[in-house]
Amino acid sequence: MKTESQTVSMKIFISSTDKFRGTPLYEAIALEAKQHSISGATLIKGFMGFGASSKSISKQPIEAIDKAPVIIEMIDDRHKLEVFLKQIQWLFDEAKKGYTITITPAEVLVYKAGEAKG
Repeated sequence: MKTESQTVSMKIFISSTDKFRGTPLYEAIALEAKQHSISGATLIKGFMGFGASSKSISKQPIEAIDKAPVIIEMIDDRHKLEVFLKQIQWLFDEAKKGYTITITPAEVLVYKAGEAKG
């Protein structure tokens, strides 16, 4: 990852139950990130959450026990992540699920690859 340009953190907020052609949407996005040479991605599963499409009349704080928020966080050059986002827009369009995407500045203090296995 080049650190001379603007480094940012991009977070994609989706649901663990969102699917893309039978595969979890978060998995499809992570695989696309790897194929597009994004420096790295971390997928975080939350305990509870809600978004714009949540039903406020439900008595339970979450919609279903197997449904949880997922955050996909990637840190890379801003331009590279913006291009990547345009390239994966079709995944969101086809999945027809709600999502939120944020970009915030990031200061990378250390970026060191470990030894590759294999």
